[in-house]
Formats: sequence, C-alpha cells, structure tokens
Amino acid sequence: MNPLRLFTYGTLRSDVQRETPASMMAFRILQGAAVSEGIGWAKGQLYALSWYPAFVDRGMAADQVRGEVWRVHRPQAIDLLNLYEGPDYLRQLLRVTLENGRHVTAWTYKYKQSLRGVSRIASGDYLDWVRGHPEAFGMSQREQGSEHTVRRT
Repeated sequence: MNPLRLFTYGTLRSDVQRETPASMMAFRILQGAAVSEGIGWAKGQLYALSWYPAFVDRGMAADQVRGEVWRVHRPQAIDLLNLYEGPDYLRQLLRVTLENGRHVTAWTYKYKQSLRGVSRIASGDYLDWVRGHPEAFGMSQREQGSEHTVRRT
C-alpha cells in the first residue's frame, strides 16, 4: 500500500510562520500526524489571493510550484485539514518531484474558484512572494527585512 502524502505550498509549509490561530492549529495538526519528506516541486501555478495562496494545476510544463511533502501516518488528520482549507479548495492527487529527483504521488489543495484579476506568483514559491509583499501582512518596511512570514497551506 502506498503511503498517504500531502503536498503543502503555502501556510502549511514548515518554513512559513503562521499568523492566525487557525493556521497555527492546522499546522500543529499536520505536524502531529505527519513527517516531512522534504521539499518538492509540482507542475502548476500559484496565485496570491490575500495572505494565503491558491494552487492551480495549469500552465506550461515549466510552471512549477515549490512546496513540502508530508507522509501522513494519521489519516484522520486529513479531515481536519479539509475543514481548515474550506470550500474554495478541493483536495486532489498530483505528482511531485522531490529534491532528490524521486517522484511521489501526493494530495494537495487546489483552488476551484475564479482567479480573474488575481496576481500570479511567478516564482511558484509562496515564501518568496511573502518576503516581497510585507504590506499584505500589515508589515512595515523595517519588519520586511526580518524572517517574519505568514502562511495558509
């Protein structure tokens, strides 16, 4: 049987600081139910909805989203994460390439609403976008220089 994996690209990444009680709780649930297998890349595009991103699996072959793959050992946690993600996201399987070149299949949360007028995160890396847009999080220019970041998936 294949292990249950989850690909996180935004506020559930371990390298992004959570700023809301909901995002902190969701990350604690993930952390208690899974083990990180490391950084991976999936074909798709990211969009900056607000202080959290939207993933869609469209675009050119070169369009890649950076995220983290988690091996889930407590599957019931997925139900709680589904609630955190909400009705605008649909959990679906996709192929992820880990940093070591290995390919795995993982669940991720894909955005299912219109993205008309929403800015694309060209790098495919939510953390890069956060560092470049402190105003989205109410951060001053001085705080921008720190490692202060925010997440959602």
